[in-house]
Amino acid sequence: MPCRQLCRLFERANRRKFVGSLPHLLCSTAKISGKSTLPGSPFCATLKRSGWSFGRIGGSRAIATDAKGTDGVGTHVDLVDAAAMLYLQCADGVDYLNFIERYNMQDTFMSWFKVSVLHIWLVLLRLSGTATVQAVVKQEMVYCLWDDVDGRLQKLKRISPSVSLKRRETLGQCYGLLLISFCEYDEGILGDDKTLAGALWRNMYNRELDDPVVLSSLVRYVRFQARSLHGIPTELMLSEGVKQWQTLS
Repeated sequence: MPCRQLCRLFERANRRKFVGSLPHLLCSTAKISGKSTLPGSPFCATLKRSGWSFGRIGGSRAIATDAKGTDGVGTHVDLVDAAAMLYLQCADGVDYLNFIERYNMQDTFMSWFKVSVLHIWLVLLRLSGTATVQAVVKQEMVYCLWDDVDGRLQKLKRISPSVSLKRRETLGQCYGLLLISFCEYDEGILGDDKTLAGALWRNMYNRELDDPVVLSSLVRYVRFQARSLHGIPTELMLSEGVKQWQTLS
């Protein structure tokens, strides 16, 4: 069953079931020669949707403004293209190895998933002022995420066939984490640093980090990225996206 269909089944089931640790196999990878042990996935998320066209992505022109129902920012097709671009910039555009080293995370499948979800949420936070646009982009970015997760799990299965036996369980845990993270990050960004730190500690570190300096640094990173993205006009965000994620000095 395709990954996306499984996640829709999870949505119709009890959403509270999917909290817990990942299978041991996915949480025990190690770094080798300074490179991530996780399977790479350049443009993996785009392979399963023939409707995605990248001809307009990365260009300088603004998204067209001729369609109803998208807050006057672009057609639905334009927004699907924009969502694909933004997803790739979140999943592959972040310096993953530097991020997990700086913020004391292990090099695992779940770490990649958590880092990607955090940056997807930051993009959606920027688009929250245009409700219809955000709804379309959010739906399409989440579709991209599930397609990408499916592709990466397929690659992990080649390394160890036992991954296929844990696939449904892993997808359920990822789905639960996605729902909880979005809700708690929304609450955290509207609250003080203590509230945001709690959300990050629970969702990025599974309540296991015991270094307040690292957690404080991640809080500053999130607020810094939120401010930086807020300075990008909506049309530019949808036509060019996040060219480079800024780093704190």
